[in-house]
Amino acid sequence: FSPLATMSTSSLQFNLQACFILSIAWTVAATRIGQSPTELDSGVEPRAGITKFACPEQCWECCQARMFWGWIESDKFKCIVKNSTLLPPLRNCTSPKQRSWGREVAHKTDCKYLDSDGAEGRPQQHCKTHTELYKQMGWLWDKRGEAGNTIALQATMKQRVALMQKVWREGTKEKRFIPLSKMLLFHPMGQDAVSALVKTGERARAVADFSFKNLLTMRKRDTGNDKSAPMLSETAINNDPALEPMRSINSFQVVALGNESAEDFEGFVTFEGNGRSTALRWAHPAGTASRARMQIEVVQYKFADPQVAREIAAEFKEIR
Repeated sequence: FSPLATMSTSSLQFNLQACFILSIAWTVAATRIGQSPTELDSGVEPRAGITKFACPEQCWECCQARMFWGWIESDKFKCIVKNSTLLPPLRNCTSPKQRSWGREVAHKTDCKYLDSDGAEGRPQQHCKTHTELYKQMGWLWDKRGEAGNTIALQATMKQRVALMQKVWREGTKEKRFIPLSKMLLFHPMGQDAVSALVKTGERARAVADFSFKNLLTMRKRDTGNDKSAPMLSETAINNDPALEPMRSINSFQVVALGNESAEDFEGFVTFEGNGRSTALRWAHPAGTASRARMQIEVVQYKFADPQVAREIAAEFKEIR
């Protein structure tokens, strides 16, 4: 007697298909962590030479590669290339294809993982939406404008971006208010970047007008005490039409340069919102009561390891 003899043809086909899919899923899961099914089953250590995957420098972004029906291709990743003629080396990348990118176009390619690429760091998400990627590229271009076009300032662009990525990777976020008087520039406003200076002036005028009209209200609404410091919140910036010029993709993001309780504490370097913080200072000049008392809502990045905090602070000081 054979159990197969009692199965209909359709049932048999269904079970065979199910077994086939399960076997593929098992192989894919094993491959994605850099081991074979046999290695997983035997409990052996991962192969030597495996390192954390890092998105190649030729890519704006790395994300999951998928077949047209949605299955993940475990041996490949998708790269949104910076230059369609410069592909990641040694990865057997496909010919770049055009992809919509906001009002512009970009190019994408599928590249092979190397044998040395471990599971850690491999992209687990779809590529960002076209609009989001476009905004980020516009953000980078704005940073170039803020810094100006001199060779000396442009030479630090990569260093600035690398440091910001390190902060986002190593730090933990905390929303809080800090004194405007303690907000420090990350880099100077380029005097040859006319469009960035004009934009900052428009922001400063909007802040000055808003502050003049709402100073008393700001005190009552945010603190409940007329005598306490006026506070400019992220909610006000995002919702009050008068402050529309101050809106951006991200909040103000800062890192403390040293121990906040120390007598020689320098302040908080504004690594995201550099131009907007300049507008705040222009609207509330040094020596005025509003500069001394105004509090600004920010996202502060903190570091559990004191050594990491010191290293990052030193890198910010060097760039500044």
